[in-house]
Amino acid sequence: MQLVYMGFTQEAALRCFHFQRVLTQARLTNLPKVVQFTLKADMSLFTRFRIPVQEGPDIAITTADDIRNQAASRDIMIWAYNVLCPPSPGCTFPQDPPPPSSSGIGYAAVWQFAQSPRPKEFTAHCPANYAPDGNCYAPRDTTHKWFLDVNTATSPDPSAGAK
Repeated sequence: MQLVYMGFTQEAALRCFHFQRVLTQARLTNLPKVVQFTLKADMSLFTRFRIPVQEGPDIAITTADDIRNQAASRDIMIWAYNVLCPPSPGCTFPQDPPPPSSSGIGYAAVWQFAQSPRPKEFTAHCPANYAPDGNCYAPRDTTHKWFLDVNTATSPDPSAGAK
């Protein structure tokens, strides 16, 4: 099972965090493959109980901070997912891509800033650079065979998998 954070909406002090649960195990065939759900939080309680909330270009609870703080001396690389525009440039392949720190997580090693298919509810303010079918394709993929997620990283091998 995968839990995918899809962004949030907010009305007054009530913030709604949107997630998708995606089943990846074949033995659970009696359950729907994808289920969307929402976690609602009264943000005034975060202030009242002094729970840190990242206030950046987009407002988000930063679980990455908790992971990083608990890691102590372990070397953990953070992969940030943020397809909201801005800060995401949408489905684009710039010569000089934005650094992962532009994701809103200043110490991120990787930033996924475009997703296929495009989550329309979170990318409404993106530049019109996704294909008409809502997917992101490589610039020379004129037959649209390979839809992509687009990432930027601080190094060619941020997870050190080649070691």
